[in-house]
Amino acid sequence: MKIFRKFIKVLLIFLLAVLSLMIVLPFLFPSSVKERVKIAACSYIDGTIDYKDAGLSFFRHFPHLTFYLDGILLKGPSPFQNDTLISGKSISAGVNFSSLLKGSVQIEGIYLDGVYLNIITDRNGKSNYNIIKTSEQDSVATESATSGDVALDRIRISDSRLVYTDSASGIVAVLKGLNYKGKGGLKDSDFTLSSLLKIEELSFILDGTAYIDKKPIKAEMLTKINLDSLAIHLERNRISLAGVKAGFNGDFTITQNGYDIDFALKTERIDFRDLFTLMPSDYTQWFAETKITGKASVGIEFRGSENDSLKSSPDLSVDFDVDNGKITYAKTPVPLEKIDLKGKFVLPSLDTELMAVRI
Repeated sequence: MKIFRKFIKVLLIFLLAVLSLMIVLPFLFPSSVKERVKIAACSYIDGTIDYKDAGLSFFRHFPHLTFYLDGILLKGPSPFQNDTLISGKSISAGVNFSSLLKGSVQIEGIYLDGVYLNIITDRNGKSNYNIIKTSEQDSVATESATSGDVALDRIRISDSRLVYTDSASGIVAVLKGLNYKGKGGLKDSDFTLSSLLKIEELSFILDGTAYIDKKPIKAEMLTKINLDSLAIHLERNRISLAGVKAGFNGDFTITQNGYDIDFALKTERIDFRDLFTLMPSDYTQWFAETKITGKASVGIEFRGSENDSLKSSPDLSVDFDVDNGKITYAKTPVPLEKIDLKGKFVLPSLDTELMAVRI
């Protein structure tokens, strides 16, 4: 969520800054719109941007007046000057036309279509999405450009792909076939977002091992974010990962030296076999040759503080409950049956030396 919040904020600043110029240019300088927009964008962005076309249209997302950039290619600042941050078919913002007549800019929609998002954090903690120039003069201009109202009636991402790489932690997340519909509003630093998410393939890799490998995911979420305190409240949320359905809620706050988290997830009562569909691809052959029956449920809690100065980390616990389970593997003569098991896996402070399993 931290990455998502920062990305949305950067995207809004960029679109608002360029949009103020785009309102006038199509009528006064129709032959030079694309180059003038590029000049305006470069004055706010620490990176390089290129695109095939730029303009305004009432027809793309009617009734909004839509500012669009087609065939966009955006690269971040050094040391990421050779890495793509955003590329693809189209990125655009829908504007309330009546707000323009009143002398302000009110963004009511953000649209990403066929876009590739490549978010990188290197081993030194530097990120390629920090593209907004931060000098005092630019900060004043940015504040002026973003003084308009943002009442997001729509956030839509269609047929896109996102890759997140954190070299320091060894985490890689790949989202293919990303489709997202969001509705919300930003007022006085309070952002409320209702979301529908569908991903055709989700992969999560840690230190080279794919713990989630090309699994489909669907989610319905209601999230509240305070941009001043950096507090995120997960209010009502449902998720389905490879057919395993669960509900989750919690709170997440960015602090000066880390973060505070209080997160809980609980699956529905599901077939015992469904849990094994989440296994890495290395076990695909074993899974295909194994018959699994019974019922199960899993609960996950992640609570505590990550604080670099105090060297503290949250506690992770996983509750599991298996009822009348049976595992029959084709290459073993005797099945494992009558599995009635309740237990908890605990990892205090994410310290493997304190790891324990209680049954």
